[in-house]
Amino acid sequence: MTIANSLPDVFDLQSVLDMVDGELDFVRDLVDMYLTNFPEQNEHLRAAYAAGDAEKVRKVAHRLKSSTGNLGGRRAQATVVELEHQAADGQLAGADALFAQCQTELSAFEQTLRAFLANG
Repeated sequence: MTIANSLPDVFDLQSVLDMVDGELDFVRDLVDMYLTNFPEQNEHLRAAYAAGDAEKVRKVAHRLKSSTGNLGGRRAQATVVELEHQAADGQLAGADALFAQCQTELSAFEQTLRAFLANG
């Protein structure tokens, strides 16, 4: 059993394969692109949150929501969606626990994707 198959709520490989007609090499390319861009996007999210910039948090969270969801990152996407909604309401005060959970889920997703590429 691969790491991707053992953690479908972290990385739902099967749903991604279904979207691309089973083209595993294409999925690897998509994962590689995500991992190339993720550190910078996550840094933008962290900086915007630290600055209390709700609009920028919303924008970055929106991008991460799409890219994470497209790659089957269910749990990470769910927390990013929650953060995006809270930021859209201008409510970052008191969101520390949500932001921490979002970072935890994004990190788990990133690590799982890296393991997928390393084992694949």
